[in-house]
Amino acid sequence: MSDGTRRRIADDTQMIFMARTVERLYGPDSLDTLVAHQREKQKENWQKKAAECGRQDIGYLKCLFSSDAHEYEIVRDEPDCLEVIVKACVHAEVFKSYNAAELGEKLICSGDHATVAGYNPRIRLEQKSTLMTGSCCHFIFRLGAM
Repeated sequence: MSDGTRRRIADDTQMIFMARTVERLYGPDSLDTLVAHQREKQKENWQKKAAECGRQDIGYLKCLFSSDAHEYEIVRDEPDCLEVIVKACVHAEVFKSYNAAELGEKLICSGDHATVAGYNPRIRLEQKSTLMTGSCCHFIFRLGAM
């Protein structure tokens, strides 16, 4: 197991306990407020990343998939469309092992749209499924699609 995988497992485990504590102490809406704030920060960070690297093409989004966290296959890699199927994900494994898939959807999976919106608002992300609730993550990124 790589150091990156170990770090993700530790971070995800801490996130689960943090989220359950926030919900217990302050109510379920408080976690939604924190997640909304984090998504805005995530979007801003990806806007900065796009400006710094000088790219906004779909191909750059392949960096979202890492062998430290995912077993994945790139099904389509074209200038206007990137399609990726993730067959295994350390995040899904950790959240499911704690019976917290709904938290995984909220804390991990929901961030994909903020990332894409920040990186390039002309790219649309369609998530046909996620490993948190299904058998695979199926991402389709399309440039210029409305």
